Amino acid sequence: METNKREVVSRRDLLGVIGGAASAALTGCAPEAGQTASPEAIGSTTDKLVAGSTVDSLFGFALVQEIRFPISTAAIQASGTFIPAGGIVTSARLDIVTPYSAGAAVQVGQSATASQLMSASDSNPQVAGLYVVDQDTPWGPPAAVVVSVTGAPGEGAGFCIVSYIISGPQIQRDTGSPDAATLEAGASETPNAINKPYATWRGGINLPSGYGVTLMQGGTVELPSLEYPLTIQPRDPAKAPFQLRLASTQFNSTNDDVLYYGYNADAANPTEPVCRFGIEQDYEPSPGVHWLECYIETTQFGSNPGVPTYRPIGFVLDRLTGGLSMALQYTTFLNILGGPIGGPATQQIKIQDGMTTLVPSNYVLRALDGLSFENLAGDISIESPYGNLTLASGHDKVMSMIADAIEITTGGVAQAIFDTNVSAARFYPNIDDTGSVGISGQAWSTIFTHAINVSTPPSPTATSGANGAPPAQVAGYMAITVNGTEYMVPLYNP
Repeated sequence: METNKREVVSRRDLLGVIGGAASAALTGCAPEAGQTASPEAIGSTTDKLVAGSTVDSLFGFALVQEIRFPISTAAIQASGTFIPAGGIVTSARLDIVTPYSAGAAVQVGQSATASQLMSASDSNPQVAGLYVVDQDTPWGPPAAVVVSVTGAPGEGAGFCIVSYIISGPQIQRDTGSPDAATLEAGASETPNAINKPYATWRGGINLPSGYGVTLMQGGTVELPSLEYPLTIQPRDPAKAPFQLRLASTQFNSTNDDVLYYGYNADAANPTEPVCRFGIEQDYEPSPGVHWLECYIETTQFGSNPGVPTYRPIGFVLDRLTGGLSMALQYTTFLNILGGPIGGPATQQIKIQDGMTTLVPSNYVLRALDGLSFENLAGDISIESPYGNLTLASGHDKVMSMIADAIEITTGGVAQAIFDTNVSAARFYPNIDDTGSVGISGQAWSTIFTHAINVSTPPSPTATSGANGAPPAQVAGYMAITVNGTEYMVPLYNP
């Protein structure tokens, strides 16, 4: 920071001050009779000379803006508006109207550097007057002007006045200013014609037909500069600004230019979240791999802007192959909404870890040419706890179930098992295969047209009778239970 020695000027001589350059040094002048430290409009240009066209020749068409707010005996006092990123402070002034108690000292700066603009030695708050420090101080990230008062004074009041500029092209019309309809004297209707500069702007911007605004990033190709082409600070100074930010970071051998737009985009306010839309024009994650990335990212707080907490949605375009990939990220759940034209949009699908919920009734998952469900590890379960479950295939089509065993349960208890064993299939009523009915590997029709094959008869083979007569005794019996009554079916030798 470059400063000159402090100068004390009576408020009667304020018209002799242009942009903080005092025309006289009248140490110890008292305030005018009847003056009190009443608030003035925050963010407005109050210096008539600064507000006039004289500013154009003094600052090379750089708009001089002013932050002015009343000060009291409070230890920390912040301005109602921020100096935006890219601002350069040209003057800091303390207008002491009511002298402060003995032992009090006043500094002007920002929360990180209390004396950035005026140190305690730059003013004597025990003597009324205007204390001025001309300077050329880059401000840094957007921040409020902070006045620090030490010594716990019992009385004292005045104003803090900080003038700053932001170099760059001017806007032709400000329809929100009181003089929007009147150009400055001598100005013509050209893109360079400007209105009187007002620090508080609430109107629209009118540009002549065919006129565009083109901005160029500063620095060099090897080392581009960080730029803030647009910063909009909400009226509440505790809130972070909305910003348009252009940065450049080198990954491997490539400078990746990144454009951010959003809330607290530079994460300068550590107590507020970051929410920004980003475009990285050439990210080189590994040598020779080049991506264009586009995403929305957010962090819970702005203290670590380089490591985003979440990127809820984004895509990557491979600049060399043209391949496109997209990603969704969530921590609690993902809502997919839908609805008729005109709304309202209602929840259709809700995805949480381990669960996908289909919300509307009679929801249909339909594939036009083949549908496959796969689970690469673990179990897969299809349930219908409150209704029937129907598995159906088309006419003359096959429903194929590939498994070693099929288990039928009721209330979580196995009631029947159908399994395959080498070349045979068998069915039995529970997980114990005793009492099972075996079916050989022959065609199912043989059950009815030929025989039921029992692998081991329950008793030894009997001796056949002579000349084909029945044997003297049966080979054994097979028990069949029908409606709770057991019947014995005799088995004869062939």
